[in-house]
Amino acid sequence: MKSRKKWRLNSMFLAVFLILSTLSPVPSAFASSEGKNNQALPNHDKQTSKASTIDVTSLNDAPNHLSPFLITELVPDTTNIDGADGFEFIEVYNASDEDRSFANYRLQYRYPDKGPESDLFWDAVEKNIIIPAREAVVFWIKNGKNDHATAADFNDNFGTSLEAGKQLFTIQKGGMANGGARGLIIATKTGIEVNRAFYNDTQPDDTRPDLGIHYAYPLQGIDQRKISAASHPATPGSVTEEQIPSEPIDIPVDVEEPEVQDHTSQAPLEENEPLIIDAIITDNQLVEKATLHYETTSTHKTEHSVQLRHHEHNRYTYEIPTVHIIGMQTLTYSIEVTDGTNIIETSPKTIDSAPKEAIRLNVDNESFVQGDTLIKGAATGANSERIILAINDQPVPVGWFAALENEAYLSFDIRDTNVYFKNAVTYDNQQILQLFSDSIVTFENMLVPISPSLLHEGNNDKLSIKAGNKK
Repeated sequence: MKSRKKWRLNSMFLAVFLILSTLSPVPSAFASSEGKNNQALPNHDKQTSKASTIDVTSLNDAPNHLSPFLITELVPDTTNIDGADGFEFIEVYNASDEDRSFANYRLQYRYPDKGPESDLFWDAVEKNIIIPAREAVVFWIKNGKNDHATAADFNDNFGTSLEAGKQLFTIQKGGMANGGARGLIIATKTGIEVNRAFYNDTQPDDTRPDLGIHYAYPLQGIDQRKISAASHPATPGSVTEEQIPSEPIDIPVDVEEPEVQDHTSQAPLEENEPLIIDAIITDNQLVEKATLHYETTSTHKTEHSVQLRHHEHNRYTYEIPTVHIIGMQTLTYSIEVTDGTNIIETSPKTIDSAPKEAIRLNVDNESFVQGDTLIKGAATGANSERIILAINDQPVPVGWFAALENEAYLSFDIRDTNVYFKNAVTYDNQQILQLFSDSIVTFENMLVPISPSLLHEGNNDKLSIKAGNKK
C-alpha cells in the first residue's frame, strides 16, 4: 500500500485558558519630623479595647539593611460607600535620599496561615510610579462599590489634599479583611521581599473605621514594627519621625550590570514535553525584575512575556506550558533583567521542535491491516483539501474526511481544589474525560487530552469543566 500526501494537518490543538479563583497607646503625641509631609498624630482614648502599647526605639543612623520602600500605614476599615469600605489604603514611604521608581516592585496581600505561595499580587493601576525622596504615597483600594469615588472624596474623608497620580494611586482589588491575620508585603517583581507589615497578628482586631495602623521601620530584618493600632486617626500621605529612620538610606551608585548564566537545554523539543527555562541571575545589589520573552512559530507567530521568580541560589526558572509547545516549529527566547538602574537582555536563542517526516501515516510502512481500519495521513505544508490517498497507485475517490492527526488538548489553570472532591472535565455533558481530586493550593496548569474521534469538522463540540463533591 502506498500513499501520496500533499496536505497539512500539523497537530491541530484546542486550548482553552481559564483562571479559576476564589474567585499600645503610643506616647501622648508623636513628634513631627522635618520632612515636609510629616505631621503629629493626636492622642486619643487610651482605654479603647483595640489600642495596643508598643515601645518605640530610635536609631541615630539609618540601618543599612533597610529597603528604601517602607509600609508606614494600613487602614483596612473605613467609612462605607454603598455597603463596602470606601477609603481603604496602604501607605508606602521612600526612606532613601533620591526619588525612586516603584515600577519594578509590587504589593502582595498575604494570608499568614497559608504562606507566601498563596499571596495575591496587588499591582497599582497606574504605571511608572515615582515616590519622591523621604515622602510617602498612598495606594487607595478600589473595590467596585467605590469605583466612582474621586480624589476629592478621599481627601474629604481624611482631611487631606492628596493629588491623584502624584501622591494618590489606585489598586483595583476586593480590599483588606477586617478580621483575621493579614499581611502586606513589598516585593520586587522577581519575588524578593524587602518589607512586610502585618495586622491582627498580635491581637484579635487592629481595625476600626478610619483609624490607622501605624508602623515604624525595622530594627532588624524586614518586618515593620506596629506602633499604633486603632487608636489614632488615619493620616494618609504623612509620617512621623518615630516611623522613619532619622537619616535617609544611602543607595550607592550602581554601575555594574546584572549577569545572566543561561542553563536551558537547547535540545530539540518533543511535542508533549515542557521546556524549562533555567538561568542563574546575579547582581551586585538587587535583581528587581527579570522578564522572559519567548515567541513560538507554527502557522503564525505567538509572543509571550512572563516575570521570572527568584529561587534559592539566585536561580530563576520557568516551565513554558506544554500547550504553547504543541504544534510549534520553533521557539525563540531571551531574558531581560534590570537592577533598577541597568538593563540588559540576553541574545535570542532558538530551539527547534523535534523533526518529523514530511509525509506521515498512522500505520507503519509494509504493515498489514485487516477489517475496518482508519488510515490517517498528514503532510507538512499542505492542507486536507490537497490530500490524495492511493492504494496500489489508485486514488481512493470517496470515504475520506478531514480529521485531527493527533490528540487535541484542553488547557486550563486551577487552584484551591480539595482532596476527595471529584472535579471533572466532560465531553457533551456525558463522557468523563478526566477526573481530578487532589489538593492544589496555588495555580497549576492542567492539560487534558481529547481523542480525535470526538471532534469532527463543523460540529460544535461541548467541553465542560465541573466542580464536584465527595460522592
